[in-house]
Amino acid sequence: AGEPIQYIAGHAWFYGNKLKVSPAVLIPRPETEELVHWVLEDLKTSDIKEISILDIGTGSGCIPVILKKQLGNRIRIVGIDISPEALSIARENASLYGVNIEFIEKDFLKQGTNGLGKFDVIISNPPYISKSLAGEEIINDLKYEPSTALYPDQDDPDIFYKKIAELTKDSFHRNSICYLEMNEFRADEIRTYFIDSGWSDVKTRKDLQGKERMLKA
Repeated sequence: AGEPIQYIAGHAWFYGNKLKVSPAVLIPRPETEELVHWVLEDLKTSDIKEISILDIGTGSGCIPVILKKQLGNRIRIVGIDISPEALSIARENASLYGVNIEFIEKDFLKQGTNGLGKFDVIISNPPYISKSLAGEEIINDLKYEPSTALYPDQDDPDIFYKKIAELTKDSFHRNSICYLEMNEFRADEIRTYFIDSGWSDVKTRKDLQGKERMLKA
């Protein structure tokens, strides 16, 4: 019937690790593995002894779980999500691997990063599919996955990128870095949001399929 095998099995593989999934969370994608790999490339050679990381829209917790497993006590990591059901899965995955991650229920579009403190690194694989642009075939293919993880508010595919780009210095330490997975068809627009908001060294990277899928600023 088209139901993803990961939901039937109750787990998915991500960065070589078996994680619990349910229809409350997006199934982790290979492109997100590539984003995590980019972050690890940078942070493993960083001189910062204690790194604070925020994952916006953490879902299954796949990003923070892998980062914490790889980097250990060097990092403090917070994952936020609007869905309490998703956060429950994320906490189970953190418990499964014995990693200490703080998961917080938060509506990022309405509340931003208020009350969370400052971070050295912000990561996000946000909702970026516009229902009006995607078409029925794509929507049907994704019908089993949670709409809040796929389709952004107000049908604006860039709303999360705009909000992240506009975050104030209250959210960051000096020389903080932002890593994003993005809609490959809107790479130019997303890059512009960050340049116009005063970010420097804005660059994108193609995934293994040759699609411009990741941004670092």
